[in-house]
Formats: sequence, structure tokens, C-alpha cells
Amino acid sequence: MRFDLNNPYLIIEPIYGDVLITFRDAKIADADHIEAIEKHITELVNVSPGTTVTLDFKNVKFMSSSFLGFLLKLHKAIAQSQGKLKLRNMSKQIYQIFKITSLHKVFKIEKK
Repeated sequence: MRFDLNNPYLIIEPIYGDVLITFRDAKIADADHIEAIEKHITELVNVSPGTTVTLDFKNVKFMSSSFLGFLLKLHKAIAQSQGKLKLRNMSKQIYQIFKITSLHKVFKIEKK
């Protein structure tokens, strides 16, 4: 499995067969930006069934509802491939979005 580690939106680190993906940008809202992230992560999930994917939000300060929709779709795809999705290092503001929408009950979120 080879992925561009110089991806402008993501830092991808394979860790013992699993994958850690860190978002580079503070704002994930632009449709083209989300589409590029979705394409790259979906490709990764498709070639690595059964993988635990951890998304690191340490740099993210804002994200759109469209990105939340992608995360739900990703969660379903990873579960269907017998993998796991974890989210971590969310700011209080980002975590509040998950809490208000009750998505904190859907995702495994590791707190800071």
C-alpha cells in the first residue's frame, strides 16, 4: 500500500497495520477540499479492509456539516469492512458539534 505522504490535506502514518490520519488544515469546509479528503481516505479504506483508522483532529478548528456527512459514510464503510474508526484530539468546539448532533454516541472519540 503506497500513499502520497506529501498530501496537501492529510498526514498519513501506517502504524502496525493500522493507519493514523492527521488533518493538516484548521478549516475543513470547502467542497473541493472535502472531496479530495474523501477520495484519499476512501481509497485507503478500500485497499485495507479490517484496518483501524484513527483520524486526528488536533489541527482542526472548524468543519462543515458536509464533512460530518462524510464521516458518517466513512464510519459505515469501515464497519462493513470489519475495521474500526476512531477520532481523537478534538478541540472543545469540535467535540461540541458532535455532542449537539449526538454523534458522540456514534463514533469512538478519544479525548485529549
